[in-house]
Amino acid sequence: MAKNEAVTVTYTAWDTANNQPKTGDVANPTIRYIEDGVAASPAASPAEVEHGEYKITIAADENTGGMMAIVGESSTANIVIVKTSWQNTDHNAIADAILGRNVSNVEAAVKAAGDEHCLGTIILASLESSIGGTVLTIKQTDGSTTQFTKTVAVDADANPITGVS
Repeated sequence: MAKNEAVTVTYTAWDTANNQPKTGDVANPTIRYIEDGVAASPAASPAEVEHGEYKITIAADENTGGMMAIVGESSTANIVIVKTSWQNTDHNAIADAILGRNVSNVEAAVKAAGDEHCLGTIILASLESSIGGTVLTIKQTDGSTTQFTKTVAVDADANPITGVS
């Protein structure tokens, strides 16, 4: 799930005396959420879904931990609240890390795979490349090791390059 976004989670009220989910217990439990090991009370109240399943919304400002859980206790005898856990990811941090990653981290793997049709090759071509005759040479970030070569189509009557294949 996404950190810092509201999330609706479900939990089960379990009747230990009858070994089945308990319906009609929405007003009786005290529900808490646990955020990275620290318990707190959610702002929202639970609602019954059906067949002993209940839901509660954890607000964006409550869903800020890496590891999250819903726990609780019911005031009804023989009813236990089955814990629900989830792990959050920070999508923005992941995107920032990927976009900020240096292309030199992947150029060896791209070359070894022979995958010249990938984003890494486009980035390298924009950073380190040269054209000699009909050959486009794409270099690695060291500026001297050839990553890939491509054939360039030229036409004397056109602006010199008409295509790359």
